[in-house]
Amino acid sequence: MTAIEGQRFQLDRAERAYLSWPFWGLPADPQISVGGSAYQSMTEVVGYTPDPPLTTAPDGFTTGQARWFRVLLAGPDATSNPAGTVVCAGFQQIKFRCAGNPEIDIQTPSPRYVEVTT
Repeated sequence: MTAIEGQRFQLDRAERAYLSWPFWGLPADPQISVGGSAYQSMTEVVGYTPDPPLTTAPDGFTTGQARWFRVLLAGPDATSNPAGTVVCAGFQQIKFRCAGNPEIDIQTPSPRYVEVTT
């Protein structure tokens, strides 16, 4: 998946790609919503190393303390999607939450989007 302007990701209509994201200090695993869809679980990827590597972390944490989670995103024309795939269409906002007790909406400095192109 191609990152554009840091927080926007581009996906072709027939493409599938993993979106990986770092999280720190959560009481439960994160979930993702794309375009207002129902929240879906993300899968932890132990030992994941991003390319390029992380250079910053939230206050009180180090980059090495990040827990990486991912989800498979697919354009509307992708076929044979495995269970848990999030199908995207158009230009949609990505939101994260932690469904612990209490539930936590995870905020970042700027919005995140996925854009499906032709």
